[in-house]
Amino acid sequence: MFSKLSKTRKVLVIFFIVLMPIGLVKTEYYFMSPGPPYQWEIEYGNNENYSFDGNLYQLTVRRDEANIYVYLWSLLNSSYDLYPREVILPDGVTPQELSEISIQNMRTSENVAIAVALKNIGYEIESKGDGVAVVGLLEDSPVKDKLKKGDLIIGISASGRTEYVLSALKYYKKKGIKSVFITTNKLTTMVSDLDISFLVGPEFISGSTRLKSGTVTKIALNIITSMAMIKANKILNGLMIDIKPTTNKLKARCIRNTAIILHLSLSKAEKLLIKSKWNIRVAIIMNNKSMGYK
Repeated sequence: MFSKLSKTRKVLVIFFIVLMPIGLVKTEYYFMSPGPPYQWEIEYGNNENYSFDGNLYQLTVRRDEANIYVYLWSLLNSSYDLYPREVILPDGVTPQELSEISIQNMRTSENVAIAVALKNIGYEIESKGDGVAVVGLLEDSPVKDKLKKGDLIIGISASGRTEYVLSALKYYKKKGIKSVFITTNKLTTMVSDLDISFLVGPEFISGSTRLKSGTVTKIALNIITSMAMIKANKILNGLMIDIKPTTNKLKARCIRNTAIILHLSLSKAEKLLIKSKWNIRVAIIMNNKSMGYK
């Protein structure tokens, strides 16, 4: 069949065959472009609905790695936007994980749109957060260089199926960080290094995890965070020593705790804290070493 083609067509075929492998070469960029619109199919169930004309479409955006052809086309087509790989793909996240995160974001966006629409027609809508997936750290992030091997990540999901929580645990497991998973549902497989299931039984209000599930996880968190503060040396003789005195109430607590720890009167403790710029740790050192702030 190839032999029957004209010389010009043969050259074109060979030309395209030679160029095809170049399309497999990935650049250091991702591209975004308008995707196809999808028509929503909304099920009303037994709820009251209203007649309408026309169609409701959901606009989409396509995002993918840019090969050399897409990169060159993006320079000519204003509907294509190029982004450096590190902007789209955080350090340590694979393209597959990014895809999973994007799917969850789209589901969240869709649910928010549905909630807004229902609220506008008179329905009472309640929402609650169910976790955060940490997928990368910005250069100026306050937790940069703080999350590392040796840390312990704790995830909480009443159902045991919350994707944001599970993806976060999966991400940090790959980083070699130990994890704990707390749920109020029975698990069939291990999720973390230590899975804790509080089997509280069905809620009084079906589907509402703010009752028994919320209460038991709150107690667990109280214990965990209290022990974490003790392990982090933020507690001395049962008293907090890293208080930020942003209110009169917290200033009074600083004075009281300093007075108890150093066996001082409240007035002397306050004067010492003023000299130490309201830092209890510094106040203790200044008192015990008989030294000034500088």
